[in-house]
Amino acid sequence: MKTPLGAEGEKTGMSHYELVAPVEAARYKSGANEQEVAQIVRGRSGRASFTTQHGFLQFYNDGPDLSVNDGDWVVRIAGGVLVVADDDFTKHFVVA
Repeated sequence: MKTPLGAEGEKTGMSHYELVAPVEAARYKSGANEQEVAQIVRGRSGRASFTTQHGFLQFYNDGPDLSVNDGDWVVRIAGGVLVVADDDFTKHFVVA
C-alpha cells in the first residue's frame, strides 16, 4: 500500500513518484490541432494567444511564453503546463 508523501515512517527527499490521476495532454501536429493544444494551454484563463509564424506553436500574453515544436506533447498538470518531447512522453505516460 502506498502512503502519502511525508506520512509517518516514510523517508522524505528525492525519490520516484507516480501520477495517481489522469492529466490532460495533446500531441501537437503542425497545421492540424492548434485549437486542441490551445485549449490545454489556456486552461481556465482562456487568455493565451498563439502564433505559428516562426515555424513552431508559440503561446504568449498569459504568463511566460511557451514554445511547442511539431511532435511535442503539451501536458496540463497541477494548474500548470509542461511541454514534453515525444520520446520522453512515451516513456512516462500511458493512455488513461
